[in-house]
Amino acid sequence: MIRGSTLKFQNLFMRFLMAMIALIVLLQAVNFLAIRLTPYGTKFVFIPLFLGVVLGLGAAYYFARYLSDDIRGVLKKLINGARAAEHGEKGDPINLARHDEFEALADAINGLMDRDKAIRDANEDPLTGLANRRYIMQRLDYFIGQQVPLAVMFIDLDGFKPINDEYGHDAGDEALKIVAERMTACTRESDIVARIGGDEFIILFKGLEDEEVLKERADKVLEMVGTPMWIDGNRLRMGASIGIAVYPKDGEDSESIVNASDEAMYAAKQGGKNAYRFYS
Repeated sequence: MIRGSTLKFQNLFMRFLMAMIALIVLLQAVNFLAIRLTPYGTKFVFIPLFLGVVLGLGAAYYFARYLSDDIRGVLKKLINGARAAEHGEKGDPINLARHDEFEALADAINGLMDRDKAIRDANEDPLTGLANRRYIMQRLDYFIGQQVPLAVMFIDLDGFKPINDEYGHDAGDEALKIVAERMTACTRESDIVARIGGDEFIILFKGLEDEEVLKERADKVLEMVGTPMWIDGNRLRMGASIGIAVYPKDGEDSESIVNASDEAMYAAKQGGKNAYRFYS
């Protein structure tokens, strides 16, 4: 009697898991199309396609308390993998060493984690975790296509090369990471901070074109970048030269806006460094 009830429950449970696999495949397709066709979001914001999966697996785990320890252990691995993928974390692949519906579900989750990793690698600076040039230009193209007012702040670090030369590349890399964190702290949730190469950064201020507000933001960036940092017991300090360009006043497309901000940055650097200039 008990065995018959258990088998009946297990059969129902397996059907539930197969339905979850179908849901994952559907959400994966929707997520991929959303990213490719309507790139909403600011800092690598993807559709939370794993939310339903995590909730479903959580419910499955609750019911699985009545199953064997083996089944519960499998579900723990699946839930942890789904949660890691839902939060964009770089989780380890799920390896169940099974040949059943659980393994099919694990393969589906692994596939989604691989897809997220591929998207992340294509759009993210590997050192700082910021957006890269490709992503920032993509977002600029999109916002300009929607005629969204915006400002671009082009930032070149002053004093980075001496740090890199004197203290080594590891210290230089650590300095870049610290600067990236500080720049991010200066921005709103809707802004995008990108490292476009070497010691050059861009901040995209969506919906912001007021010159006085931009001056305040530039002053904040200069203050944060110029704050001394300690690396391997050494007190290091850098500055920044900043150029600011505004769409649509200073350009009609992403390339012209970035070029205008770049020109303004060089004007700031030639004027004595550790300053900002608006494109004119």
